[in-house]
Amino acid sequence: MLESNIEDFTIQELQNLGYQYFNGTKLSPGGEQPERSDFSEVILSERLRFAIQKLNPTLPAFACEQALREVQRITSPFTLANNELFHTLLIEKV
Repeated sequence: MLESNIEDFTIQELQNLGYQYFNGTKLSPGGEQPERSDFSEVILSERLRFAIQKLNPTLPAFACEQALREVQRITSPFTLANNELFHTLLIEKV
């Protein structure tokens, strides 16, 4: 099985769940709808900020910003460690 097959399957499954898919080049610097200032940005901060506010409508603005900063501080050089910490923050609701 090829990685591209797994990626295509996963994208389709997420779309079936109602998620919107955009090719990364569309959101990249110079793309049709750039949401990153450079390629080193992993987190789409404005999307995440909006999602935090939408999912927590009673949370004060400063608390939403603090939650966003917590996620942005994940800086381990190890991808697996970053993913595990991000998952923990999501589950424990920062």
